[in-house]
Amino acid sequence: MFKRSSRLPRLIVAAFLLSLTWSASPAWADRVILRNLEILNNVKVLSLDEDGVDIEGKGVIGWDQIERGSVGLKQEQFDKFLKDLGGPLFRLRQRLSVGDYVGLTEQAEALFPVYAKRSSDTAYLVSQATMWSRQANGRPAAALEAYFRCLKMLRDKAGLAGSLPGTRKLAFDAGTGLCPELEPIFFNVQEAQKELQPVKAAAQDLQPPLPQAAFVYVGSLAITAGDMQLAEKSFENLRADNALVADWRVIAPAMQSLVGGENDQTIIQLEARVPGMHPFNRSIARYLLGKARTSDSMKAAVEQGVLDFLYVPAIEGAQRPELSAAALYDAMHALQKAGDVRQAANLRKEILANYSGAYFGQRLRDQLNRGEDH
Repeated sequence: MFKRSSRLPRLIVAAFLLSLTWSASPAWADRVILRNLEILNNVKVLSLDEDGVDIEGKGVIGWDQIERGSVGLKQEQFDKFLKDLGGPLFRLRQRLSVGDYVGLTEQAEALFPVYAKRSSDTAYLVSQATMWSRQANGRPAAALEAYFRCLKMLRDKAGLAGSLPGTRKLAFDAGTGLCPELEPIFFNVQEAQKELQPVKAAAQDLQPPLPQAAFVYVGSLAITAGDMQLAEKSFENLRADNALVADWRVIAPAMQSLVGGENDQTIIQLEARVPGMHPFNRSIARYLLGKARTSDSMKAAVEQGVLDFLYVPAIEGAQRPELSAAALYDAMHALQKAGDVRQAANLRKEILANYSGAYFGQRLRDQLNRGEDH
C-alpha cells in the first residue's frame, strides 16, 4: 500500500496562508515615503506628472515633499520625475522659507519653463519664486512675465497665495490686477525689448476678460521697448471707471511724449492733473515730470525737476524701492550736471545705503566698481 505524503498538509496550509497575505494587501499596494519621514503604505497612485503624485484619498503630493517610493508599473516615470524635480523644488522651497530671493535664481530659472503654463500648487510656487528672484536681481521686466503666470492662477484659486513657505505673500489689487510690488514703469531698454514678447504672451494667457493691469503693464513695457504701436493698442483698452487705471489715460501719452523728446508736451499733459491722481499714480507722474524738467537747460526748470524726483522717495521710500531708486539716481545726475557735487554725493550715499537691491542701486554699484565717477 502507498504511504500518504506528510508534505501535502503543509503545502495546503502554506497556500492558505499565502492567500491570506494577498487578500490583506491590495494588488496595487504602492508605497511612498515623504521627506518628513511619514510612510504612506498600501496606497494607490492614480497618476503622476510634473505637479506631483496623485494618491487616492490624499490628493496630489508635490515632488519636493517625496523622498522615495515604490509604485509598480509607474516606477521608471516616478524615479525620473523625482530625480529631475524633487531636489530642485525642495531647495527652492527652503530658500523661499528663509527669504533668500537672490539665491532662488538657479532653481527658479531651471524650473520656470517646466511650470510656466501649468496650474497647481507647485506651479504657483515656481512662478512666484521666479518673480521674486528676478526682482531681487534687478530684472523687473522679466519678473512681469512670472507675475502674469501667478496672477492667472490666483484669479482661479486665491488660496494659493497662502500655500507659500515663509511669511511673504504677494500683494495685488484684485480689481485691476496691478501689483504694488511691480512698478508699471520700466527703465532698462534692452531688457524691455528682450522680455516684451514673453510678457505679451503671458498676458494673453490670462483668463478673459483680461485684467486692466495687462494693458497698463504691457503698454508701459512696449513704450520702453520702443514698440509704440503695441503701446497704443494696449492703452486703447483702459477704462475710465477706476481711478487706479483711469489716470493712465493721461500718463500713457505723457510717457510717449517723453520718449519722443517732447518734454514740454509731457509737462503740459501732466502738471495740472497730478494733484487729482490716485496716490499710486501720482508718484509715477512726478517722476516723469522730473525727467521732463531736468532735460531743460534752464536752472529753474532743473531745480523744479529735482524737487519732483525727491518727492518720490520722500513719499514712497522703501515701500516702492524701484521707483524711489530711479528718482534718486536721476536727481543725482541732474545735480551733478548743475554742479552741485555735494548734494549729488548725498543722494549717491542714500541709494547705496537704502536701495542697493533695486535696478538703479545695482547699476550705480556696477558703475562705481568700474571706476566711473557717479
